[in-house]
Amino acid sequence: MPQVKYGQIGVGHAHASKMAVYRESDDFDVVGVVEPDPVLRERAEKSGVYKDLKWMTQEQLLNTPGLQVVGVETRVRDLLDTAEICVDAGLHVHIDKPAGESLPQFKRILDAAEVLFAQKGFAETSLRAITSKAGVNLAAVNYHFGSKEALVQAVFERYLTPFCQALSVKLKELESSGDVTLEKLLTMVSRLALGSHGDGPRRAMIFFRLSGQAYSQPQNHLRTWLRAHYGEVFRQVLAVLRASVPDVPPMELFWRVHFSLGAVIFTLSGMESLQTISKKDFNETVTASRITEHLLPFVAGGIRGGRA
Repeated sequence: MPQVKYGQIGVGHAHASKMAVYRESDDFDVVGVVEPDPVLRERAEKSGVYKDLKWMTQEQLLNTPGLQVVGVETRVRDLLDTAEICVDAGLHVHIDKPAGESLPQFKRILDAAEVLFAQKGFAETSLRAITSKAGVNLAAVNYHFGSKEALVQAVFERYLTPFCQALSVKLKELESSGDVTLEKLLTMVSRLALGSHGDGPRRAMIFFRLSGQAYSQPQNHLRTWLRAHYGEVFRQVLAVLRASVPDVPPMELFWRVHFSLGAVIFTLSGMESLQTISKKDFNETVTASRITEHLLPFVAGGIRGGRA
C-alpha cells in the first residue's frame, strides 16, 4: 500500500507534537512543515519532533506533488482560516480542537442552514448549498457539526432550547395558579413562540416553516432527538392541555391537536403573506401578535369543540 503524503502547517498548537506519530508511522510520508513565525519555528527546530524535517513555505507545501493530507496545527485563532485554504486547494485536513476562539463561522453556517432548510426542505438542501450561502467550506461544517443530521438538529436546538426553558417555567406558574384554561395555555405558548428568540416574529416564522418541513418530510433522527432533549417539556404541555379539556378522549385530543398544529404552522409560517394580503385587500396593517389573536380562538374551538 502506498504511503499517504502528509504535511503540517503550524507548530503553535498544543497538540502539534503529534507530528512524531506521523513520522514514525510506515503509513505516512511526511514531506515537510510550515511555520512563518520565526519565534515558534526556532523553538520547534530545537525539538526532536522536527529534527531533520524539511521547512517550507505554505505555498511550497500546498503545491507539493502528490500531497494528500495537511495537519493544521497553528495557533487556535488561525485554525479555521488555514484549514479553509487547504480544503480550497483540494486537500484533506486534520484540525485540532478548539477550531477557533469565537463562533461567527458557526453562526453563519446555522443561519444559512436555517433559511435553506425552511425554503427547500431537508433532503433538497445540500451541504454544498449551505457552505456557499454561509461563505465557508465543507471542512468547517464537518468540524462544527460532523454530519447533516447533526446540523439539522442544531438548527432546531437554537430555537427550541430558549423556548422550552421559558415554557417549562411558565407551565409551572400556570399550574400553581390553579386557574388552568385552554385559552390561557394557548396564549402563553404563542407569546413564548413569538418572543423566545432575539429576532422575534421573523425567527418564529422561519421556525414554523422548518416545523412544516419536518412534518412533511420524514426525519426519524429528528423526532428521536426531539423526544430525548425536549420530551419532558412536551409531556408537561400535554398534561396541562388534558387538564384544560378533561372531557375530550385521548385519541380525539390527538386528532384535534394534530389538525390544530397544521393550522398554526400554516398560518405562522406564512405571516408575511398574510400581512401583505391584509394590507393590499383590506388596507389594514397587522402584526404577528394580531394574527395570533385571530388564530387562537379558532385553535381553541377546534380543540374543545364536539363532533360535528
